[in-house]
Amino acid sequence: RDGMDLKFIKNIEGYSDKSVFDIYEHITKEHSRSNESRKYVEVGCWKGKSVCRLAMYAEIYKIDTEIFAVDTWKGSSNTKSSHPVNKANVNHDELYQEFLDNVENCKFKNSIQSIPYESIEAAEILKKIKFDLCFIDAEHTYNDVWLDMVSWFPLVKSGGLIAGHDY
Repeated sequence: RDGMDLKFIKNIEGYSDKSVFDIYEHITKEHSRSNESRKYVEVGCWKGKSVCRLAMYAEIYKIDTEIFAVDTWKGSSNTKSSHPVNKANVNHDELYQEFLDNVENCKFKNSIQSIPYESIEAAEILKKIKFDLCFIDAEHTYNDVWLDMVSWFPLVKSGGLIAGHDY
């Protein structure tokens, strides 16, 4: 790659910060020490900034991965009405298309599989998969985070990592 991907990824609108990117780089770097195929899931993806960064690191460290991006792309009901992610301010079709366009523009269309469901439903759909990394950044209320943790924890394989952002 010519470095253009990182420049494009940096310009994707999103709320993840350096701490998330550092986790993703650290995990992928550690996983590169073996030749195992890896499975990652990000729950709550918005426009794709952090999941594209995860795919970029997996590529940099030459990891054979399947990456799942779980989101409704409908916005959140747990934000102020003026916030851009509030459901009232989100056009689902436009937001989902922007996510897909961002993934394609980063050239990760074949690396990232979108799962357009609520977190708990997606966990049920993907329940036969054991993930090396599950990163939760969906709804931000205590109850929602708790439900996400309870739903996704059984899908993390022994020795895997479950982490999150913004609670």
